[in-house]
Amino acid sequence: MRLKNRIRSFAAEKGMSLAKLADKIGQSRSNLFKKLDNETIKYREMENIADALEKNIEWKDKNGTNVTN
Repeated sequence: MRLKNRIRSFAAEKGMSLAKLADKIGQSRSNLFKKLDNETIKYREMENIADALEKNIEWKDKNGTNVTN
């Protein structure tokens, strides 16, 4: 699943459109859409999106094991 579709799905779970999400993270709608379409979004922006959607970003080994610091 493409990143944009995954984020759209998570936003819908919260009753939020991508436009509302963009506003919530302080980006213009067009800027967020462009970054998601081109998959050029920065990690810090993904952290902001995750916070807005009340999600965690987790790093896992390829075998599925969570990576801890």
